[in-house]
Amino acid sequence: MISGPSLTLVVGDMSEIRQAQFVQPFPNEVRLKIVSGEGYNADTAKELERRLHSYFRDQVKLSILLVDDIPKEPSGKYRFVKTEFDETLQTAVGV
Repeated sequence: MISGPSLTLVVGDMSEIRQAQFVQPFPNEVRLKIVSGEGYNADTAKELERRLHSYFRDQVKLSILLVDDIPKEPSGKYRFVKTEFDETLQTAVGV
């Protein structure tokens, strides 16, 4: 499972990113949804990949997705990290 507070350090200083959300659909996969801001380009994507590679160290499959919007949860709050798999099953199967 990924840690939200430490991931804020990865993207928090990148002004080219308006909004970001890390989605973990499986224990070994992370999808980073990005709403691009002014100045976002291929160099920004490369810098993101570099930073995330040092964070995840090839332990997960990472994909970066550019999206128009990241919707709020039904509660009205925005989630920076979203885990979509059943964490109890992760422990049970030893993943």
